[in-house]
Amino acid sequence: ELHLARAEPEQAGAAFTRGLALDPESTPCSLGTGWSYYFARRYPEAIAQFAHTLQCTPRLPMALYGKGLAHHHNREPEQAFAALRQAEAASGGEPASVALLAITAVLTGNAAAAEERRLQLLQMAAETYVPPIYLAFLHAMRNELDEAFSWLD
Repeated sequence: ELHLARAEPEQAGAAFTRGLALDPESTPCSLGTGWSYYFARRYPEAIAQFAHTLQCTPRLPMALYGKGLAHHHNREPEQAFAALRQAEAASGGEPASVALLAITAVLTGNAAAAEERRLQLLQMAAETYVPPIYLAFLHAMRNELDEAFSWLD
């Protein structure tokens, strides 16, 4: 939905809700509604919507990422980690899931887990493409700004 790209989550949510009225089992509309709530900072509603999406399409990584991030912003770190670990398993360990686990570990003060995931990302980068922004963001979250800028270069 263009409204999400234009940072208009309320308008996006309205469009996705209309889509769900036409097809209550639409995975794209359900997922879009969840992300609309998330970007509108309506975290409890986002969590509920992502849970609904996962009932219709179990193990969908994008729904698990959203659920994990919404739990994080709703100050529920254990639920955030649980959802992001499920996303990692469901995605086959794609770099996005590893990066989100690392960043969540930093934000919750678990430096050892963050470092473990950072090393995992570096190992993955030696074998496959890992978007440099993932490592840049992780270093920025750790207040390692020189390293962050190095990854952005």
